[in-house]
Amino acid sequence: MVGLPLQIDGLLFNCAVVIYRGRILAYAMPGFVTSERTLQQARRLMTAIGCLAHEIDIRPSCMQILQDIPLSGSIQSEMPRSAPASKRVSTGS
Repeated sequence: MVGLPLQIDGLLFNCAVVIYRGRILAYAMPGFVTSERTLQQARRLMTAIGCLAHEIDIRPSCMQILQDIPLSGSIQSEMPRSAPASKRVSTGS
């Protein structure tokens, strides 16, 4: 995987790129706070570059992570704000 700044139709996209067997693989991973605009931009970018495009809904894995965290009480009301960050935040002290 490599970083690739990409300019298409006057828009600059900062992308992480995976090339497999000479083809660019693209993944959009919408979550709880992904706006429709952001998702549409990802879809347009994947179409514009003619890559192998995939979408992976990360909400189920985020739900599992939140369920596995040993907390007292329910965290359901905090889930939309906390779930995407839980994929990136280290729990180290």
